[in-house]
Amino acid sequence: MKKMTLFILAFACLALCQERPKYLHVSTIPSYADIYIDQLQPNHKSNPQATSPEFIPVTKENSNNNIILISLFKPGFADTTIRVTLSEKDTSYLIVSLRPTYDNEMQEAQEKILKKRYNRNFGRMMMLGSVIPFATSAISAIITNSFINSANEEKHKIENSPLGSDKSIQTHEKNFKDYNDKASIGKIVFNTGISLGASLLAVGVILQF
Repeated sequence: MKKMTLFILAFACLALCQERPKYLHVSTIPSYADIYIDQLQPNHKSNPQATSPEFIPVTKENSNNNIILISLFKPGFADTTIRVTLSEKDTSYLIVSLRPTYDNEMQEAQEKILKKRYNRNFGRMMMLGSVIPFATSAISAIITNSFINSANEEKHKIENSPLGSDKSIQTHEKNFKDYNDKASIGKIVFNTGISLGASLLAVGVILQF
């Protein structure tokens, strides 16, 4: 009984000693601003960690001495970076009214950044998409090799068939033609898959720069 009581007390103590998760709720006016966390000069061409409004988990990795760095980006508005001192409560709240910018050059630069980000994301999709034709080519190569081996076996049987076995030879010749035709189709699939996969991969890599 004493052991059970000690176990319960130890478990309760451990539960109380554990830090409760903390969050920072970031909202902006207007909404849907990109949120970069713990980045003084974030690369806006990269995808943000979140989009406002959002509850952001506070961790030891993204905060320091109860302070978290938040950078906001939205086309048509000035970039904003804020050091937020978190409250002692589980959830802190940050509401930011973004300042509109009427600088045409800045707006054009922001649009270029979004275009570059889109191109990078699209490029990544193409690189991932290249896996499908490459995989198809690999499977096709295995199947084609099997057809080639079968065709060679039929050819060997034709060459070693005894004289007078016309029916047997015709059967082997038909099988040889079938396997040979299938192998030819497999080669076409293989070459097409390699070409398509290489093209998707090349374009995807180019769009990353």
